[in-house]
Amino acid sequence: MVGDGETVVIGGLIDESYEDTVDKVPWLGDIPFLGWAFKTTSRKLVKKNLLVFLTPHIIRSPDELEKETIRKRQQFVDRNRQHLRLSEREQAWERKEMERAAAAGETYRPGRGLNPVRHAVLDHQQRYPLDRMREIEQLEREATERAAVEPAAGPNYYLQAGLFGDEEQAVAVLTELIDLGYDGALLTADRAGALLYEVRVGPYDTLDAARLAIRVLERGQGLSPIVLVETPAP
Repeated sequence: MVGDGETVVIGGLIDESYEDTVDKVPWLGDIPFLGWAFKTTSRKLVKKNLLVFLTPHIIRSPDELEKETIRKRQQFVDRNRQHLRLSEREQAWERKEMERAAAAGETYRPGRGLNPVRHAVLDHQQRYPLDRMREIEQLEREATERAAVEPAAGPNYYLQAGLFGDEEQAVAVLTELIDLGYDGALLTADRAGALLYEVRVGPYDTLDAARLAIRVLERGQGLSPIVLVETPAP
């Protein structure tokens, strides 16, 4: 058993082999019996061990998952900066593209080159920018500070992630959100004689937490949620 953020090491012997070496004087070492005086033998034992380092991080909400994703990406980039650089030929091509974009008054995007890993990293940075992780950390600190002074009892905040007339479409959206770690439910309502399906996410204890989830859904899923407030009975 290991705590959140702590590291455990799993190790074990996975290979054991012997290497035999013979050093001898040419021709003389091959003489039967007498050849032992002109050669030496040695045996070396080689052992290989595999060590697995596991550091679990407990993810309790989609925003924590987004923050941890950005953090792990930055670790990967820091370790592999040399392999993610453009070649000299690609850099020359990129300079020409920058000049062309500046002359045309267009916004230039960094060149991707031929490295597929660089492609994936740049795509990930566009979807999950580093500033987003700092924003989540700041909102978490503010929510923690407010929770310390606000009373425990208060309203619950839900998100109406979408309102659909098609049941299958609503179920598909709800399934995707649940797979991403959200707590969700599907509600039905009769509006002007038409049956509508509401995908609801939550509850959240604070309005800041609900607003943070809205930003994640807007950026990551392309949804436009609204906040629903449920006040507990006195």
